[in-house]
Amino acid sequence: MVMHMVKEKIASSRNWSSKVTRESDALDLEPGVFTWKDPVKIALSLKKSADSSSRRKSAPFRSAMSMLVFYINRAGTHLAPEQKIILQQAKHELRKLYGKNEPSEKTVSWQHFQHDADIGIRGYGCSLQEAFTEAARAMMAVITEPHLIKAETCFDMECKAADIEYLFVDWLNALVYEMAVRQMLFSQFDVQINHGHLKATVCGEAIDTAKHQPAVEIKGVTLTGLRVQQDNKGNWLAQTVVDV
Repeated sequence: MVMHMVKEKIASSRNWSSKVTRESDALDLEPGVFTWKDPVKIALSLKKSADSSSRRKSAPFRSAMSMLVFYINRAGTHLAPEQKIILQQAKHELRKLYGKNEPSEKTVSWQHFQHDADIGIRGYGCSLQEAFTEAARAMMAVITEPHLIKAETCFDMECKAADIEYLFVDWLNALVYEMAVRQMLFSQFDVQINHGHLKATVCGEAIDTAKHQPAVEIKGVTLTGLRVQQDNKGNWLAQTVVDV
């Protein structure tokens, strides 16, 4: 397994999280805005902060939504379930205030789940390859909204492991390493798996803090919550927790 080696390489590579911190859209938020119980009031406050900011580097909607997503992701399990529902509703209200359409509905293929201060990712698929692919998309969605990432540059990668769960972790950690080294985010994954040998073509684009508004940096992929299994209908699930 290469998880330890990947973390060492990431630590020695250029750390883009510090750049995100320096260049992220700074908003003057009303005190306690994320603890309020009215999602409409929260959305109105965030819109007011974004519209009046002289320091933001992208559109007001993107700045406000990024701040809200960042708070939800970082709060983790410390965020009360009822408050998380309110903040999720505030995302819908914020879209309405800016006249933005809701993301298109489709069959659920990936999910996030909370684990302490970190974030769980879960991919579903009709095949093992598809589950690995959807989990990779879930990992990108921790950082930014997937539809913002264009497939401008592609490269090939591969990894090996005797166990499919370790192969899954190695696959995701390899993507974290490539993100750090290439300073890219990824949107397309063509994955092939054969007897513990994974080959993939991965496509994405260079990180643009103004465009992508990264909410968090993923430091690595852990063994916590690790599960790769097939159900009695032949569908696959692949999940684990990422360190943010």
